[in-house]
Amino acid sequence: MFRNEKFGDYILTPAYDLINTKIHNLNESDTALELFKDGFMTVTFKAESKYTREDFFVLGKRIGIKEERASKIIERFLSCNERIELLVQRSFLSDELKSGYISLVNDRRERLRT
Repeated sequence: MFRNEKFGDYILTPAYDLINTKIHNLNESDTALELFKDGFMTVTFKAESKYTREDFFVLGKRIGIKEERASKIIERFLSCNERIELLVQRSFLSDELKSGYISLVNDRRERLRT
């Protein structure tokens, strides 16, 4: 988090979620922050306890992102698999953790496809 001195509020830094703590602690939540502050859960999240494409469309709608734009953002994430794998392979993680990291990314990616 970063404190915006001009307005006194806090915003996420560009690298707020680069550390994937779930590879070290399997009980960790999927995201660093909950998507909805009011305890709201989509039908899919209630059933599977995992965020899916539906959750991100609902989040986008709640914060004023048009569905078409949300779809483009998701598709951009889905299309950069090679870059993510390259960055993970260049990291200082052990081979076991690299494999786990890529597996988690692929799992999240699969949930965004449906």
